[in-house]
Amino acid sequence: MASSSGIDDILRDMAVPESVINKFMDEKVTKEVVHLMTDEQLCSLGLRAVGLQVLLRSRCSGQRPESNSSAETVKVEKAKLFAPYQRLKGDRGQSSNQSSTKRKRKRAVSSSYVKFFVLPLCTSNALPTGKSKSSLHELGLGEHVVRLDEDAEIGDIKTALEESCPKLKDGGGFDILKAERGEKRLSVLVPPKNGFSLQYLRSLSRTCIFYVRPIQKDLDMSTTVEETDDQRVVVNDVLVDCINCSKSFSMSSMKRHRESCGSNGSRPSVIVRPRPSTTHPADQPSEPSTSGTQPRSASYRSYVQQCIDDMDLSSDDEDCTIMSVAIMENIQANKLDELPLSEILKTLTELIEEESSSKFNVNRAQLWECAVRGFRRVSFRASNRLSVHFTDSIGTMEGAIDEGGPRREFLTLLRKALQESVVFEGQLDNRVLSLNSKALNQGLYKIAGMMAAVIVVHGSIKLGFLSKTTFHVMAYGYTAKANPDDIPDYEVKAHIESILGATSLEALTAATEQASALISMAGCFRAIKAIEEKDSLARDLTRFYLIDRARSAYESFFEGMEALGVLQSVRQHPKAWEECFCNAQEELSSEILEKLFKYELTADADSNRRKAENSTVAFWLDLLLDIQDGASEVSFDDILMFTTGLNRIPITGFHLQPKIEFLHEAESGEAEPSKFPKAQTCSYVLKLPIHGAYETFKEKMEFGILSAHGFGFA
Repeated sequence: MASSSGIDDILRDMAVPESVINKFMDEKVTKEVVHLMTDEQLCSLGLRAVGLQVLLRSRCSGQRPESNSSAETVKVEKAKLFAPYQRLKGDRGQSSNQSSTKRKRKRAVSSSYVKFFVLPLCTSNALPTGKSKSSLHELGLGEHVVRLDEDAEIGDIKTALEESCPKLKDGGGFDILKAERGEKRLSVLVPPKNGFSLQYLRSLSRTCIFYVRPIQKDLDMSTTVEETDDQRVVVNDVLVDCINCSKSFSMSSMKRHRESCGSNGSRPSVIVRPRPSTTHPADQPSEPSTSGTQPRSASYRSYVQQCIDDMDLSSDDEDCTIMSVAIMENIQANKLDELPLSEILKTLTELIEEESSSKFNVNRAQLWECAVRGFRRVSFRASNRLSVHFTDSIGTMEGAIDEGGPRREFLTLLRKALQESVVFEGQLDNRVLSLNSKALNQGLYKIAGMMAAVIVVHGSIKLGFLSKTTFHVMAYGYTAKANPDDIPDYEVKAHIESILGATSLEALTAATEQASALISMAGCFRAIKAIEEKDSLARDLTRFYLIDRARSAYESFFEGMEALGVLQSVRQHPKAWEECFCNAQEELSSEILEKLFKYELTADADSNRRKAENSTVAFWLDLLLDIQDGASEVSFDDILMFTTGLNRIPITGFHLQPKIEFLHEAESGEAEPSKFPKAQTCSYVLKLPIHGAYETFKEKMEFGILSAHGFGFA
């Protein structure tokens, strides 16, 4: 009888290879525990056939059919094994309904194993490699193999994934992503008409890994609680005893146990960060340095840099994922909405790699097209220093020794081009994302998102033209409140205002009839029974037009804004970033420009040069007053652009103080001193001409500034 035999005898009787039998014996698997083991555990021991798994459980539970001969036994067992795959000859005479019922029953009992990889962030879109895979596995995320029935639908997939990865329950739903062959970026799968199912996933690929990321909330990045031996069955590992506590653990988990057990052994090679603290680094007591290095800085910038330095950024494949994880860890550890935007931006600018450059060849007359080509270039990386060459101006490609004049001018012009581009619509100072199918198919929304991130971080320039609705979706997600005042379409806006302005049920009914096309498109048909329902209807229509209708455009735009960690930072510090994206740039004034510049005056106060400089300074200040009064052809923006390449003071301020010099002598290649102003945009130097009369000075200044094509050449 099978019940009196050992499990090795049962396996040999089933003609199982000796290598598989040895695995069962090494793991000390007995007949009593076989029925407790899952199909996956039996597979890990080499027993992969479903029929063999069923037969083994049957024999170990003592249900092996009695037979007088081994030949008869083999025949009976063979019939049991292959019964689901055979058709009896009598089946041909059965009705089609019975045949259909049998086919459904066979699909219900068969199953498949599918590999999913759980990503931690709502914005994850890159293949994880190297250390990131190991770290995610330690956190209970990473790769999970789940068993699904052949008729499994999205509800079954969700249940199986959440059972395998409990942290996924906190994500508020999940996207399923897939990597195309040879690509490092992940693309979100669009569900078919009937929703996701195992059959649909198998139709895409039968061997690839599907990636899963949360929709509403980033997953917990703290370490998971280790299971004890009585909570799991170890089937593919070797048990070893802890030297300290004498308890048995699997060899793969011993390193983690030794940390909690207080052993003085070496630490594991995979670094797992602890749960972030809500205490500001400045509140933490500094530890004395024993290695001669400086103690940890309490500043936000230093803390983020430390998070990034602790990670291995040597692999280009891991840059996006690891940088995002580092920034998010710092974000979770520092709930500091009161931080000024300038301090946050200084942190992000430290991610720029000055040793590498992304090159742009720009013609000002076709700036948008040139910029799009540059951002699409294979070698472009948002973290590289920008090297700009204006092909329609004097000068050479910006080199490493330059201070960034051409780059600043390019980013200033790019901001204006982005504001006026097809990816936005509405008033110029209150733009919302448009829904342009051509731009969407060409990937312009993602490029526009990258442009916004690069303009802000590389140029320290405020965008200042997004509507509150657009920014709130960016900062708070798709559940953000939509403002009907932001609707750019006059007809749609009028319909919603009519609904909100209705004072009676009859007026509301008439307004809904006039807006029937909009209501039908938004899927908001409802029976209006009370005047109080107008607010909810108007709210749904506004949300549809501004957010739901353009959902694909938002997703693509936000994917681009992940560059340099901008999107993550916006969602952590929305109040600080709102002034950058929504509030109009601060207008310049004569007082601001007067205090901005430092004068390089001749030391000898009695010299003729100093007297000429004093007179020119007076002319300069009078010119600023004329501009303030509207009595000049130039503007403060023109002067600042001429001098620095920026038409506004950057968010982080100028790293060098702009200064004014005087054109006493002819410069190289000139026969006499210039009568027009000159500038060195890389070092923020404005050179004023020397004239004996104010009217002459004003005329030459206006002509020189307005005629300069770029870089401050007059």
